[in-house]
Parts: sequence; C-alpha cells; structure tokens
Amino acid sequence: MTALRVARCLPDGFLAGALRADARAGLTATPKVLPPKWFYDERGSELFEKITRLDEYYPTRAERSILRAAAGQIAAGTRARTLVELGAGAADKTRLLLDALAGAGTLASFVPVDVSETALIEAARRVAGEYPGLAVTAVVSDFEEHLGLPSGSEARLVVFLGGTIGNLLPGQRAAFLRSLRSRLRPGDAFLLGTDLVKDPAVLVAAYDDAAGVTAAFNKNILSVLNAALGADFDPDAFEHVALWDAGAEWIEMRLRSLQPQRVTLPAIDLQVTFGEGEELRTEVSAKFRRERVAAELAAAGFTMAGWWTDGQGRFGLSLSVPAERGPHGRRGSVAGRAAFHPPHPGIGEPQLGDQLGGDPLGRDRPAAEQVHRDQVLLRPGVNGQVRLGQDQHQGNRTVGEDHVAGVEHGAAAGLHRGARGGGQFRDIGHR
Repeated sequence: MTALRVARCLPDGFLAGALRADARAGLTATPKVLPPKWFYDERGSELFEKITRLDEYYPTRAERSILRAAAGQIAAGTRARTLVELGAGAADKTRLLLDALAGAGTLASFVPVDVSETALIEAARRVAGEYPGLAVTAVVSDFEEHLGLPSGSEARLVVFLGGTIGNLLPGQRAAFLRSLRSRLRPGDAFLLGTDLVKDPAVLVAAYDDAAGVTAAFNKNILSVLNAALGADFDPDAFEHVALWDAGAEWIEMRLRSLQPQRVTLPAIDLQVTFGEGEELRTEVSAKFRRERVAAELAAAGFTMAGWWTDGQGRFGLSLSVPAERGPHGRRGSVAGRAAFHPPHPGIGEPQLGDQLGGDPLGRDRPAAEQVHRDQVLLRPGVNGQVRLGQDQHQGNRTVGEDHVAGVEHGAAAGLHRGARGGGQFRDIGHR
C-alpha cells in the first residue's frame, strides 16, 4: 500500500479560534447568522451523508451522472498528473476522475484538501488502498484563509465539486476564485460543480426533506456550539426553515426560535436573546445560470473551456483554465488561442467533439446515458473551434442521464448540498 502523507496548513488552534470568532460575530449581528462550516462534527457528517441519499436531494446524482459521461474527456483534455480536490469529504465521485486519469496514463498523485482532519485522513487512506502506486497527500486546510495547493511543475487539475461554491456569498466567491487563480499556472485546469436555477419547489424540497433529516442536520449546528463553547442551546426550541430567495437566486436555511429565550455561551463570555419567531441564518446555497458561472470565472482570471449539464439541466460542471495575460499584466482575450490543450487524436482515437458514446478511454457507456455539453474546447495551435457533435439542441451533445439516474436512484448531493460534498469546503458551501 502506498504511504500516505499528511500536510497541515492550519496554525495551531485555528479552528477553535475561528469558531469563537464566528459565533461572537454572527450571534451579535442583526439578523443573526452562522457559517455552514460549523454543521460538521461527527454527527453532522453522518447526517449529511444521509441527506445525500435522500430522494429529494438530486445534486449528487446529477453531478455523478455528468462525471460518468465526461470524465474521459476531462482526462484526455487536461492530461493532469495531479488531481487536487477541495472539500474532498469521502472523495466518492472523485474516483470517476481518478479512474479516467489513470486510464489516460497521466495520473501520478492525488491531493484531497479538507478542514476536517479525521474524515480527510480516512478518505485518503481508502483511496491510497484502492490505487496502488498513487502518491496521496492529505492536506488539512481552510480554503478561504489557508488554501494549500501542491507545488511542482506537473499539470494539476483542481476540482471543487458538489456545488459547495454556492455556500459562499458573492464577495467571498470572488475572493476565493481570485485566490485560486493566483496559485494556478499555465497547464493547470479547474473543474467546478454548480447547482443550477430550477423550479423553486424542487430546490426547497432538497433542503427540507419529508423525513426531517435536513432539519436535524440544521439543528446540529447548535449542538456543535454547545459542545465546543459550553453553550446551552435547546435544539428543540428551534424549527428548521428552508426558503427560496428569487431575487438573490439562492436557498437559505434558517433556525426559527419557537419562543423567547436567552442562551449563554460561557467560552466566549456571551449571552444572546432570541425573540419568538426570530431567525438565525445557517446557510446560503446560491444556484447558478451558465452565463453567471462564466462571468464570475472570467472576473477572477479564468476562461471557461468546457460546460456540461445532466440530461434534466439540474446541475452544471465547468472546466476552466487560467486566462492568458497581456504584456502589462492585464488579462488578454483568449479568443482564437489554444486556452485548453486536449491531445491531438491519433488513428482510431475518438475526437473530443464526438458523441460521448465513444469513450476516450475505450470503455463503452450505456447508450441511454445523457449529458449535454455546449462549450467548445480549443486545440493547440488552432485558431478555430473544434466542431462538436450536434443534436437538435443546436450544439449540445447528448449522452442520456435517465439510465444513470435510475441506477443510482436514492443517492443525493454534493458538499453542502449543492455544495456539500465533503469536509470543510463542503462546509462553506456544501449544498
């Protein structure tokens, strides 16, 4: 079994200090708010895994179906030797990318990154055991303040799955994307999962399931404060609320006080009061449109080179590369440039524009598996666009998701849901 390395990027006491600071700032704010990263103690992680298996929670199924269909293309196009996953969690969906990169003959190392050390190391050990010879380095890090990426000159594919990006507010997202872009080099690529705008009833159900699992998960943040700060929250004195904000295009999760109450947090010498009906916001999960994803990536210095959705248009996966910069440090237009470098196909090899039924790794996919892709990939030295196989959707490529969704019916979500997917990055945006 390959030796597992662990790199710790967080200063001693970082998490304890961050929790204290977030609790004090959020519980004295108007309205009250807590970051979703604090859902995740052992109990919270267990509840989240249950959420991902709920019928109502579609993001995990949708994203996995896209990865099944597109992983071969992504591997052939990026030729990445190192796969870095932010908010790795259990790294379940990541295995589709690991398999594809291994099949392409480029995979050398895997770097899962998460704030939850125990869960991170457990997941990293499983991967190391399943992929003999793969160098695995688990990085304990907080992507907002201590984003730790491996150095070296080999091509890296950084992935941020599950829609966790949606747990960040617009300013936080912009800062995160800029920070990530500043750490990437030519030849690196960034794969981002985003939950898409859809029927509000579907969205709300994903965050307010009939079995009450999400409600228990939401209330667990109070149990975390009780355990870590000696607080005396009574979870039963709050009710779970999930609502859709059409203006902001995001889901909010809140806890509503059922009665007037006073809560003491001895570790930070704080007392807070709640009026009956007063709400504490615990999560924001933004939903996206393709144009918005492209614009936010561009503003941070990325160029979107690939875009896929599941057959029902519920979830989007984008592949981006660092935008070229002009002679004075300004980002130049990549129009007509080879921003993304898939290999030239050899004799008998499928073109990236072919229907995904022809797998670049030589494995046949179920004929009914359906994924839509409508973004061009640029070839090195070619000023024009690669012609894609087209269907009646005008430039969309089809490979069916209904079959795949049926196979894994019951699995469910990403990091925070939409973002949830795992560890900390899940934290901040898991759904």
